[in-house]
Order: sequence, then C-alpha cells, then structure tokens
Amino acid sequence: NFLEALGEQGAIALEKALRHDEQMLQGFRETIEGLVLALEAKDPITHGHSRQVALLAGRVAHAMGLDEKERENIRHAALLHDIGKIGLGDRILTRLGKLSSGEMAVVRQHPVIGAEILKPLSFLAEVVPLVLYHHELVDGSGYPEGRKGDQIPLGSRIIAACDAFQTMIAGRPNIPRQSLAQA
Repeated sequence: NFLEALGEQGAIALEKALRHDEQMLQGFRETIEGLVLALEAKDPITHGHSRQVALLAGRVAHAMGLDEKERENIRHAALLHDIGKIGLGDRILTRLGKLSSGEMAVVRQHPVIGAEILKPLSFLAEVVPLVLYHHELVDGSGYPEGRKGDQIPLGSRIIAACDAFQTMIAGRPNIPRQSLAQA
C-alpha cells in the first residue's frame, strides 16, 4: 500500500511537471509570435514574410531529415530573422530595393541588431547565431562577417535560401515579383 501510494504521488507530480513544461513552451511560442508581430507592425510592406519564410524553412529542414529540435530552432530563427529591422529607420524600410550605399550599410546591421535583441532570451540561445548569419553567403560575400561555406550554420543557409525565394515570389515595391518558375 505504501509503495502504491508513493507511485501515485510520483505520477501526480510528474503530470504537474509535464503540464508546467508545456505551459512554459507555450509561453515561449507566444513570445516569439509577439516579437514577429512587433516587426510586422513596423514594416507592413513585408507583412507575413517571416511566417512564410518559417514555413518554407521548416519544410526544407524536414526534407533534409534534420531532427525535430533542429527543425524547431530553424523555424523560430526564420520567424525572427528580420527582427533587427525594428532598429532601422522607417525611411529605409520603405525604400528597400532602392538604397544608397550608406543606407545599405545601415540595413546590413539588422542581423547584428536582431541577435542583440534575442541574446537576453536564454530560451532562444540556439536561434541567435541562425539570425546573426542569415545574410552570409557561401562564397564569403555576405554580411555581417563575410563567413564562407561551412562557417555559416546550416540553419542560416536554409533561412537565406527561403528568404530569397519568398522575396522573389512576393516582390517588393522596388523589386518586381517573379514567377514561381523564375524564382
């Protein structure tokens, strides 16, 4: 009877802990969604872009056979990849595609700004480098550090490809939309 009572108490405690963990995960998901909504409120031209990139990146990661934890990190990073644009001026955001070299230098800081915004959120620690390096290019001509090839995290490379693809098919005010076949 004593062991049975202990087992029941242990099961109850475990169930409460699992429920608490699920509530914490839900809180993290809601925090991520809130950050994305903050970005989209600042830049209505690209409304829905981050969600589309996250959907594409998740599908690519799945097709590549990455494990669930990696896929989740890639999806979260894709949702948050442009969060650093919150730190850019409105005038620059409305002119993307037609920027001076000085304005482009400012835009190139958005991955760094995004990583700085996310760093204090310990539950997003694995997402920060994916956001920071999502504009690096395999040939080393990207930014912010000019990393090459495998120096760029796989998740960042996936996000970069999905970001470019989604931008091509959606278009922007100063960037013409392309057909699916062209993209």
